[in-house]
Amino acid sequence: MIRLAVLEDIPEVVRMSDAFYKTTSYHTLSKIPINYDTVASLAESLIQDETLYVAELAKKVCGMLAMISVPFIFNTDYRHLAEIAWWVDEEAKGAGVGKLLLKQAELVGISVGAAHVQMADLISSGDLPGKIYLKEGYILTERLWTKVL
Repeated sequence: MIRLAVLEDIPEVVRMSDAFYKTTSYHTLSKIPINYDTVASLAESLIQDETLYVAELAKKVCGMLAMISVPFIFNTDYRHLAEIAWWVDEEAKGAGVGKLLLKQAELVGISVGAAHVQMADLISSGDLPGKIYLKEGYILTERLWTKVL
């Protein structure tokens, strides 16, 4: 089941954010420690914006989708919805949770009047996210490059 996150979900969102962050290049390259208060504060803000969703299996939170809605840079009459975290706990992988969260991203995009939904594909995630995106009708539009300062 996918549902809008509530304030009581913040500890689970922080737990999943910690697990997610440890898999990213940002963690391994820059060595910036996670700040749990920062994550909790952002989660609270996303809950208020109705752009943070959680997945449950057997009444246990096992996945999340965090999105940010911003004006489209080339025409502010339109919105752009971008994923900032898409995570499924290891024990829930293969149960369709990730695909349900991805479908939720599209529903959120429609609800905020976005012209598009942009999902990330971290280098550390391997080929699976890209394959899922292609299968679901997404197209590769850009790549990100990071330099640690």
